[in-house]
Amino acid sequence: MRVQRRLDLPAAPPGELAAGGGAGRRAAARAGELTVPGVVAVIGAAGRTGRHVVRLAHAAGYAVRGLVRTAEQAQAVQALGAVPVYGDLKVEWEAVLDGADAVVWCAGTGRDSTSTEIGRDALIAVARRLMARGPRRLLVVSSKSADHPERVHPALGDALRAKAVSDAFVRGSGLEWTIVRPGGLTDEPGTGQVTVGMDLPGGKIAREDVAAVLVACLEDPRTVGQQFEVLGGEQAIAAALACLSAR
Repeated sequence: MRVQRRLDLPAAPPGELAAGGGAGRRAAARAGELTVPGVVAVIGAAGRTGRHVVRLAHAAGYAVRGLVRTAEQAQAVQALGAVPVYGDLKVEWEAVLDGADAVVWCAGTGRDSTSTEIGRDALIAVARRLMARGPRRLLVVSSKSADHPERVHPALGDALRAKAVSDAFVRGSGLEWTIVRPGGLTDEPGTGQVTVGMDLPGGKIAREDVAAVLVACLEDPRTVGQQFEVLGGEQAIAAALACLSAR
């Protein structure tokens, strides 16, 4: 994904970006009128991990579009720097992808069977749409236990099996995908220090650090086609990702 750092420009009216202003701004950039970052669509933007993604991506210079369902969610993600786009994973969600260069999926699946199926099927639907019309870059927050639901509480089993199915679809999609599988999520402040790898021992990680990993992956093409687990640790995120992509 092409990334350019942002100039300090007057904010565009929300309606302009929601109607595809990101594409218009990139066209202006190609004409030499201004420099803008890539446009990132965040699905699950109003969630506890998603809000960190919105804030950190905006701080890193990206234009961010966040899928929301309610006015309260819209206000929250707008305060963090995103253009809120109304939609619902059960019905309408495609508008959030307008003008996007990359998509970050951090929507939760829930524990009941209906929510689990919606989450699984919605991610597959998003991937299908990206396969047909782009953008090609897709980052997914999954779970460390997605392939081993027997290792966790039975109440989480259906949700984890659903994640395994949608993850497998993404891996076979031909998209420029990255799947991040965190351990137990906490709401503690992030440290910027992580451990990445495969089949890591049990552990936890702050949601803020998961979000920081996702934003770092946006800027690191070596993470394309990578699935990895992440826990809180002692290595800076950029260094941890560099070690991962060198394997």
